[in-house]
Amino acid sequence: MGAASALVLGVVTTAEAAPPVKQATDVFEVEDGDVVGSATLVRTPSKVTMNITTAVSGAMYDLPFDPPPADDVGADWSVGDATTNWFVIFNDPSGCTDPCGEDDVIDMILGDNSAQVGIHFAAGHVAGSPTWHAAGTLRVGDDSGLFLGDVLIDAFAAEVHVVARSHGAMSTIPPGERGYAINSIDGGCGTNLCGDAQAAIFPPA
Repeated sequence: MGAASALVLGVVTTAEAAPPVKQATDVFEVEDGDVVGSATLVRTPSKVTMNITTAVSGAMYDLPFDPPPADDVGADWSVGDATTNWFVIFNDPSGCTDPCGEDDVIDMILGDNSAQVGIHFAAGHVAGSPTWHAAGTLRVGDDSGLFLGDVLIDAFAAEVHVVARSHGAMSTIPPGERGYAINSIDGGCGTNLCGDAQAAIFPPA
């Protein structure tokens, strides 16, 4: 093996051997910041993996596609709702407003993605008990679940937000649309009120 090849191999091997970093944080309601659950994020060189356990509660706020910022949609996240979790990735936290959050998502939508924001699907099912449990993984460079923005560039350097989104009661969504409701950002929203109810924030490792 040539010296250059050995050097490249050594760099790759070192990166792959970097130890996982596990972070734990509170889950809070978007409306008032009340702590209602807990979440963990495990970072490795190739991916981030989230686990969330939280009470099914909280007023729902619409995504800030159009300024001004998100508004209360007039409904709460409830048991029986079609529910999704989303990774909101800020690849360059130094490019965020302070702190990283809604303003940076709006900037990304309007075309100024200084923080290299990306919104990615994480998990989805029906909120079938008073406690919501979900897990999801996002791999570096993976755009298969990308809704808007950028892929995950560096699993350790990104600020990661995990958002719980309700799509309203699954029972009122037409049967042919129910799979879409738990695998998309807007599934069920033609029938029900949809909105983000809770979030967890993980700073860079």
